[in-house]
Amino acid sequence: MSRRKRLTPQELERLCSYATPMGRCPYARVTLVKDGARYGSRFCKAHCCKKIDGNSACLNMRTNNKGYCQHHLLCTGSINDQRCTNYIKNYDPKDFKFCSQYHNCLTPGCANERNHPNGVDYRYCPDHRCDHADCANPKAAPSPFCASHTCASPACLARCPGASGDLDDPSRYCDRHRVCAAGGCRRFAHLDDQG
Repeated sequence: MSRRKRLTPQELERLCSYATPMGRCPYARVTLVKDGARYGSRFCKAHCCKKIDGNSACLNMRTNNKGYCQHHLLCTGSINDQRCTNYIKNYDPKDFKFCSQYHNCLTPGCANERNHPNGVDYRYCPDHRCDHADCANPKAAPSPFCASHTCASPACLARCPGASGDLDDPSRYCDRHRVCAAGGCRRFAHLDDQG
């Protein structure tokens, strides 16, 4: 039987901190680089979390193949003043900070947090949600409103009260383009003092 060479304390200090009952990881610790600054990790390339917190490398071991620990895979949003326990969208804290279930905007490619006024989930961030009060629908580009709150007149992006989608519904048009409510009449209707 061959005996293993005993490592000196200095050699042990350079090795990865990951250990199991079978032994310690034999690989050297890595140094993470961010914006030209260097941060020493406790783990090797296979075991270290790639996130840098403040002025030091993360002290936790990675738990997924993208290179992040359990702590950095959790959503940074909060529910009832407690941190959300869902995982970050796509399990990638490099691109996202919020979970797709409750906190991340549903617009593809957007990493912003959704609106939750008074506990109501609007599903979209302020950049992608309709600007009409209490509407949870996405904006219909280039309008600041959703399709049902944007005037149906061609090239008009003004707000309208919103409608069900019927082409003859006068509420599909803004005040400037509102059509007559009489059946079959396509002339503009103008509002007076009584509405």
